[in-house]
Amino acid sequence: METAVDIYRRAAEARLVMGRPIEVLAVASVYAACRIYGIPRRLRDFAAVRGTPNKKEVAQGYRILLQHLGLRPPIPDPLSYVNRIALRLGLDSTVVSEAYKILDEVSVRGVVVGKDPAGVAAAALYIASRKLNRSGQVWEGLREKEPRPLASRNSPSSTAPRNSRTCLGSDFPK
Repeated sequence: METAVDIYRRAAEARLVMGRPIEVLAVASVYAACRIYGIPRRLRDFAAVRGTPNKKEVAQGYRILLQHLGLRPPIPDPLSYVNRIALRLGLDSTVVSEAYKILDEVSVRGVVVGKDPAGVAAAALYIASRKLNRSGQVWEGLREKEPRPLASRNSPSSTAPRNSRTCLGSDFPK
């Protein structure tokens, strides 16, 4: 929390707060602190809190902080989202460990660069659960819980050769 306060203080000293709602840069500062420390949170998580600015405003405030304060947070890793999504979906540890193996293989190939890390993590969990025949009805409820990753579930298919349904040595789900 000290880092978020420090970021906001630096923004106030740089007069970035002028003409903008205080809440926008305050929430953007907390988001920036989470990114700096590698805490897997999405803008959507911050915008979902009652009384906070919407996602678009927080994203704009975050970009302003990056540009004017020279912040360089690390790129989020899909591995950091696996446990969180698996917990929300009630997946067991064998699916999670298989998803970690899939992500390790895919990251070596460089396929995940530029992709949404939460979407890639959800796709790896989806492939792992299908590979282990544990998909069941868990993925049906994903639209309510994690709407974007389900739409991104085809992103790991880019690791497979064209005109092939194979992904990392297993049949890619249809």
